[in-house]
Amino acid sequence: MRSKIDPMKDLATTLRKKRELLLNWFRAGGTLSSGVGEGFNNKRKRVTRYS
Repeated sequence: MRSKIDPMKDLATTLRKKRELLLNWFRAGGTLSSGVGEGFNNKRKRVTRYS
């Protein structure tokens, strides 16, 4: 949240909101759908592309 790049702040906010969902995937050992992880990777790619 200390970043001066607005998209990075948005990403941090999104990760905080989705924290429990992300942690559930890791707790399940990857046996659940990887949609949340793929969404995170997509968001990360967009942020790095436009910053």
